[in-house]
Amino acid sequence: MIDKIKDAAEELLYDFELEGKSKNTIRVYKNVLDQFIKKIKKRPPENEEQLVKAMKTFLARKRRLGRSDKTIHLYTIVLRTLLEYLEIPKDQIKTPKVDQSLPKALSEEELKKFLKVVDNPKYKLIIELLYKTGMRISELLNLKVKDIDLDTGKIIVCGKGKKERVVYIDKDMIEKIKHYKKGRSGRLFPMTQHAVQAYFRRKRKEAGLDEKVTPHALRHTYATRLLELGMDIRLIKELLGHSDISTTQIYTKVSEKQLKKEVLKRLKKLL
Repeated sequence: MIDKIKDAAEELLYDFELEGKSKNTIRVYKNVLDQFIKKIKKRPPENEEQLVKAMKTFLARKRRLGRSDKTIHLYTIVLRTLLEYLEIPKDQIKTPKVDQSLPKALSEEELKKFLKVVDNPKYKLIIELLYKTGMRISELLNLKVKDIDLDTGKIIVCGKGKKERVVYIDKDMIEKIKHYKKGRSGRLFPMTQHAVQAYFRRKRKEAGLDEKVTPHALRHTYATRLLELGMDIRLIKELLGHSDISTTQIYTKVSEKQLKKEVLKRLKKLL
């Protein structure tokens, strides 16, 4: 049965490529599938019942190793997809519930503190672009010079599922990009996510900040600030590239500062 499992895993990943799934999604699925197949090679399951038991054992071990609820949830999704490709009922592996954690936006003070220790002009530009456009780190690193209109400040972003959207930058950012991109073609930042993540880890430690200072936190900060400034949530949805507005609505729970301001403003009228 091990050969059948390997074939199903290969077919799954091949289909993902044909469907245009992101490289990150394919990488994550491949990593989980490789881990699982490596684990069961020692005692290969001989039937459906043994396979499902092996999957449950695999997930339980990950839980004992201290993997987060989100990670266990992801592993479960991957294994349930593998069962589908093997034409085995996936409901035999239950999907654990995951509490929806609120996005972690940075305060103005935290952002200033972080930027103060950033001494590399390239990384400073990366951080400012993430904060001022709400792009995902993968989207920014895949951004090509030709995708940026430096006359209008319009940027064409290729998001999840190769879905394009438009974001805008101001004159200050336009000038910074003009200065940086001189003589460049192809990708604006030809580097890896790992390099950026490593830089963030090093600099947030230097600034005395906690682990919430990540490239993705800057996307959350962008969305939260726009909401606090009164932008329509439907416009924020378009800027972030969310396919469903319910994903964007989580930011309405984050903006406590704006909530307090609005409540106090109206309480005065009640007196």
